[in-house]
Amino acid sequence: MKTRAVLCLSLSVLFLCACEDFGYVEKTKYDQLAQENAELKKQLAEKQEEISKMPHHHYSLHQKGFRTFRFDADTGQTCIMLTTEADWKNQKVKSQSCDCVDFLADDPSSSNADLRKLYCGF
Repeated sequence: MKTRAVLCLSLSVLFLCACEDFGYVEKTKYDQLAQENAELKKQLAEKQEEISKMPHHHYSLHQKGFRTFRFDADTGQTCIMLTTEADWKNQKVKSQSCDCVDFLADDPSSSNADLRKLYCGF
């Protein structure tokens, strides 16, 4: 009986000490962590939505004559990837180049005239 009482007392002390160190969290700290968790979940959802809106590009190259075209299967756009030096001097060809298409897609307002002239020829 005496050993049982000592055993119960020692287990009680052990459990009380263990609760403070390993399992007990104050309500204010719990509420703070719950709020941080909710904010992080909201940020994650926003970033996932941003990623889903971004276009995914799956390019393939096709050669026709002396030109090589880049086809984007996701958007359906084509542009001229490679051609001869003489063909690049044609302004229509230069405006259909992949550099020009990518530049205009990244900067729709084309505010930088020098870069637009470099990539698109106009």
